[in-house]
Amino acid sequence: MLCLVNKINAINILKYYKMCKLFGNNLIKTVVADNNDKQAFLNYRLQAGMIASSLEHQTPEQLYNTDPDNPVQGISTMKAFAIANAEGQKIYTVTQDNINDVLPKIQASPLTLNAITNAVNAGKTVTVHEREVSVPGWTGTGYMVIDPVTGDGAYMISGGGMGDGLSSDYYLQHYYYR
Repeated sequence: MLCLVNKINAINILKYYKMCKLFGNNLIKTVVADNNDKQAFLNYRLQAGMIASSLEHQTPEQLYNTDPDNPVQGISTMKAFAIANAEGQKIYTVTQDNINDVLPKIQASPLTLNAITNAVNAGKTVTVHEREVSVPGWTGTGYMVIDPVTGDGAYMISGGGMGDGLSSDYYLQHYYYR
């Protein structure tokens, strides 16, 4: 059973997990599978991370899309995967067992390839698409770095972003210089 507590203390009960306490304005969460199933716990963490990543591009798109003829395009790790999938790209899972075979197949910046290598060498699993993708104002790679033991994840976009963004040119032109 999963309990989500929001700022107005509304409680939604969902199946399979238990979660959280609210202290003041801080939401502290703990997730435990009802039956102590480690794989269910890891699956939940992965799904929650993917949803959060998707919100990282959807939120600014919804907030800043004021011109239907020139829609704003945000980027997130999950959107990069969706674009890559629509383009027919392969999605790779990189581990210590296959890094030497998979890494040469990935067309990304040297910084991104180095970050992937470092993460895998540290025991993480990295999911990445084959080639860079583009939205207006950004071209790059989205990749997920997941700790297979804890389920902790980082949802990254090349250039050092944590999986979210709008074109800085768009932001400066439409909001900063007004």
